[in-house]
Amino acid sequence: MKRVLTLGWFLAIMASLALPAQARTIAASPDFGPALVWIVVVVALCIAIAVIARGGRKTVPDRATLREQLRTSLSAPLTPITAPIRLGESEVCYYRGDATAFSVHVSRQYGGVYGGPSVRVARGLYLRTGASRGQSQSVPGMASDGPGTLYITNLRFIFIGNLKSTTVDFAKVAQVSGVPGGVRLDVLGGTPVEFQTGNAIAYLTTERIQRGLLDALTPEQVDAACEGFDAS
Repeated sequence: MKRVLTLGWFLAIMASLALPAQARTIAASPDFGPALVWIVVVVALCIAIAVIARGGRKTVPDRATLREQLRTSLSAPLTPITAPIRLGESEVCYYRGDATAFSVHVSRQYGGVYGGPSVRVARGLYLRTGASRGQSQSVPGMASDGPGTLYITNLRFIFIGNLKSTTVDFAKVAQVSGVPGGVRLDVLGGTPVEFQTGNAIAYLTTERIQRGLLDALTPEQVDAACEGFDAS
């Protein structure tokens, strides 16, 4: 994304610098109008690419910001919030926020495989008499499932997405990991799921729910937790 942003601004600057020279050239041309329109369109497209690229960048908090978020989170009680979704009888929601979901997608990659002997026709020159054929390979990798809203309750993760919705029960989570700007779930008998929220609040909320730390911690407990965070 950073390369797209840089390329967009570079093209916009170059087009802007070239505009005066082009204007002098086309001023004497009978096709002045259409040429000027094309120049304006090119400049506008370059600027649009740069703006879209800038808007698509997701900021990742630095470690100092994450530490402050941890201190703020632990200093206050984890209180239930209202969620516009259907919950179970004993289910309570503690987190709601914008997120982008990622899951394992399998892509197909193709490569050529050569078969057959090579015949020497001159010194350093060989003629291949065989044939090559394409071979496909399945390659798994994390890919985006699109944006949406993430809810974290005392029982599960609920992601309501524009393209895809996902529900993961706490009972099926083998491990919860904090990743830059989000939280990752390793699912028992399944594939990992990751939610990018742009901060550590979702991960911290999950840790508190799992450890039963719903009440506010004392200053000493907060300091101890922050020291453990710094040592990690």
